[in-house]
This record gives sequence, structure tokens and C-alpha cells, in this order.
Amino acid sequence: MADWSQKLRTLRETENLTREQLAQLAAVAPATVKAYELGHRNPSRHLLIALLVALKADMYTRAAVLEGAGFAPDGGTPSDRPPDMYFSFGEAVGEIDRSPFPCCISNEVMEVVAANGLIQRLWEVDLVHELQGPFERSMLSMLSWPHVAHHIENWDEAVGLAISIVKGFYGGEAAFTPANPYFSAAIEHFLKGDPHYVQRFLALWATVAPQQRKLRFSYPVTWRHSNGQLFRFIVQANPADQGGGIVFNDWIPLDGATWEGLRVLAADPDGPQTFAS
Repeated sequence: MADWSQKLRTLRETENLTREQLAQLAAVAPATVKAYELGHRNPSRHLLIALLVALKADMYTRAAVLEGAGFAPDGGTPSDRPPDMYFSFGEAVGEIDRSPFPCCISNEVMEVVAANGLIQRLWEVDLVHELQGPFERSMLSMLSWPHVAHHIENWDEAVGLAISIVKGFYGGEAAFTPANPYFSAAIEHFLKGDPHYVQRFLALWATVAPQQRKLRFSYPVTWRHSNGQLFRFIVQANPADQGGGIVFNDWIPLDGATWEGLRVLAADPDGPQTFAS
């Protein structure tokens, strides 16, 4: 008996069905069920799939039976999936608004395009009324502003990540040429920031290697709030849409003190609400 035939029989017996009952559910002849289970007949793909559907086969068993019978897997799954598994921008904004973590959405050029109220309270900024100028919401250009940079305790590590992405995905130095006007203008904005951070950036640029990261990656941030508290996070970046153009950045707390500090920030009734550009 072929392995796929045995799997088919095991599925039927697990469901406590006779061959006749299965045949009725799948709208096939009982003789077909018997012939397939005994390995006496080469299966028809559409009839085999009908049997697997009637048996409610899980996706792994379904794939194993189809491959064993000489067919390519059909990607069938017992789950009821929505037509689009990805997020529209509006849906992504709703998702971060409901999150218990500080989180934001960035776009393909590392610009913050949405941020929930909790991360704005952590950053001590109201994005509805502040940072309105060009490139002021670019994660890259933010890193030379004292308003942001002074709060990042692991600044070199965070900037090293941004540099590796620019070098890996946007051609390094070529990212800051007229061929890429956004990054060219963003770095010009960055260079107008605090000279101390500009010099540190240039030193890192010379040593950080380019890296093309997968769509899901993480990076640590240690943030010192103006109230003196140190917040420790691992930021998990995950794509929100199919093309990877918008990305969730979930700032996941790493210790109890960070959770408690966030609870205090979240309780502020006058704090900013979710921003979306």
C-alpha cells in the first residue's frame, strides 16, 4: 500500500467514517474510495482533493497525500482566511492604536507616518502639532536632534542599524545623491543637527557594514525619559503590507520597571492621541 493511501485511510478512520459515508460526503463512488485506500488505482487529482476536503485534512496531511500521489500541493488550508491578509494604511493605524505597547508605523524611507499615543508620550512629542517640517519625521534625520538623540542611551547601536539599512538597501553613498532626492535631502537635514551627533554618525558610517535585512527584524532601544526613568525595549519591526512599504515598529518592554513607567505615561489624560499622516 502506498504511503498516501495509508494516510487517506487513517484520516477516514480518525473521522469514524465508513467508506460509503465518505463517498457520499465527497460525491464520489464508494469503489473509488476503496481503490484509493488499497492503492489499486492511480488517483484523479480533483477526486482526491474532494476526499481530502470531506475528511477536513489539515494542511500538512493534505500536502503529504497530494505529493505522495504525485501531485503538487495546492496550498489548501482548513482555516477560513480573509481575502487580503495584509493591512491597508487605515487598518494598520487602527492596529497600533489598540496595541498595549508604544508603537509606530514607518514607511520605506524610514519616515514615521503614524504613531500611537503611548509612544508619543514616551517621546514627549505631539505629532499632530509638532515636527511639521520636511524630514522632521524621518527616523534618520531625527537622530541628530538633541530633542531625540539625548534620550537614546544606545545611540551608536541604533544609528548603526540605520546606517546598515541605508547601505544595504539604498546603495550606501548613492542614497545621498540627486538620484535619490529623499535621502539626499534627509541627510542634509541630519547634518544641520547637533555637531556632536553628526561627527559620531560620520565615524560610524566609515565602519558599519551594509546589510539587507529580512522583512522581520528587531533592534534594541534604551530610552531615558526627561523624568529620569530608563525605559528598555526590543523593537520588533514587521511588514504591514504585502510590498513591505509600511512597517510596524512595536516597542516591546524588556523589564517590569519599563512596564510600570509606561502605565504611568498611559494614565495621563492630557497626553497625545494616535497620529497618522
